[in-house]
Amino acid sequence: MEEKKPHVVCVPFPAQGHINPMLQLAKLLHSRGFFITFVHTDYTHKRLSTLDSFDGFRFEVISDGFSPSTVGEVQEYRNAEHLCQSLKENCVASFRDLLMKLHHPSDGHRVTCVVSDPIMTFILKVSEEMGIPEVIFCPTAACGFMAFTQYHELMRRGLVPLKDESCISNGYLDTIIDWIPGMRDIRLRDLGSYLQTTDPKDFMFNFIADSCPEATAAPEAPQEAPAASADPEDCQVAAVVEVPPEAAVVVPEAAPAAPEASAVEAEVPPEIDCNVEAAAL
Repeated sequence: MEEKKPHVVCVPFPAQGHINPMLQLAKLLHSRGFFITFVHTDYTHKRLSTLDSFDGFRFEVISDGFSPSTVGEVQEYRNAEHLCQSLKENCVASFRDLLMKLHHPSDGHRVTCVVSDPIMTFILKVSEEMGIPEVIFCPTAACGFMAFTQYHELMRRGLVPLKDESCISNGYLDTIIDWIPGMRDIRLRDLGSYLQTTDPKDFMFNFIADSCPEATAAPEAPQEAPAASADPEDCQVAAVVEVPPEAAVVVPEAAPAAPEASAVEAEVPPEIDCNVEAAAL
């Protein structure tokens, strides 16, 4: 890796619909001169056999507590609750070790930015500890992300958890939610299935409720504001990803028109196949 080449670490949630968009983003950044470290978990890395590193683009692995060795573990991995619990318990220490290996500012080898999936916000505490800027890349539509950020407000207003299971079928889920900016005529049922629980301690409901606000929250202010930098690496990163003083959140607004999509693809080098097959996961 060149000493002053901007270095971005990309960390997707380990599922097909999250890996593919992050890989597309990583390819675009690589085509514009960034060194990319793309982070898989143990399970997905072992099941994807075609991911070979090449000049300026490499793959690293962090622990997720799973391996693809048994059918039972495959089923456990496909259980959203078990997967999210395992990631939260196993990824932080492993990701810290990886960043410590990659980030050496004293000798010019430093990580310029960490790009994370909004569900993986627990690893961003590590980048904050090391003073590395962070960006949240959300592969879902903006309205979906906005819906998840409302879960705590729904609890505050007493709309969830559901009082009993009859609320699922008696029309209660058709309650109109009228306070979300830019989202008119939204019903409670439209805000995701995770809120359709009667258990206030439901793991997935609380996991989603906590993850999305953390993704939009600003990190603690540094004790001393850093001086403006003339480092060309800093300038290039600011021009491309525009990292603000707080954590940035990037969400897709709409699919681009076909000609624009073709133009983008023409600029992306073909060394990496972005299509992670569903069967592999």
